[in-house]
Amino acid sequence: MKGLAILAITLCVHCHANSDPLSVLNPGFESHVIPPGAVTNHGEGLDHWVAGPGEEVGVANISNFADFPQGAPGGANVAYSRAAAISQLLPHAVVPGATYTLSVKVGNHPCCAFAGYGVQLVAAGVVLAEDANFISVPPASFETAFASYASPEGDPLAGELLEIKLLSLGAEVVFDDVRLMENAETYPDWESLDQDETAFRTGANMVFDTARNVAVT
Repeated sequence: MKGLAILAITLCVHCHANSDPLSVLNPGFESHVIPPGAVTNHGEGLDHWVAGPGEEVGVANISNFADFPQGAPGGANVAYSRAAAISQLLPHAVVPGATYTLSVKVGNHPCCAFAGYGVQLVAAGVVLAEDANFISVPPASFETAFASYASPEGDPLAGELLEIKLLSLGAEVVFDDVRLMENAETYPDWESLDQDETAFRTGANMVFDTARNVAVT
């Protein structure tokens, strides 16, 4: 076919996405050993996490709490907050093309009217993703909150460190089992399905007409 350039299409037959956990220090709030039933205050025991202003934030060992018969999802301890934020700045920077998924177990202490929670993934003070829920988690139970951010190519926040923020939107909320995953598409094994140039010419289903700048099928 005169004037036509034949396209040989190379396919990726082993494309996949890498999924890696990113380090979150003290993700289950277990590093501070306290006896069953004990509760800290003023942010004590939140090792590696920073508490916002306020007294009513800390760690509770709920292993023998009648209010939580199923215990804590990630050990004996949980973090709790009443209107104060709990945050951790991570040693991981935003990478364009990566997708970050934050998951946190959020619990409702039956002691108090549940006012909602906020689970945020932040970089340079910008909220990248958030699960802000005013719908009550059932009393004495935990549900998983998710927040996901897909960093685009040319992301202006590339290189900025990621931060996790856990917020109570009023009454007491408890948090546990904080996890952050990074997913990046990889293309390690690109290969041509047919190296025979004659086969491409005689059996092609699509060609490109360079004179008219159109695909012909």
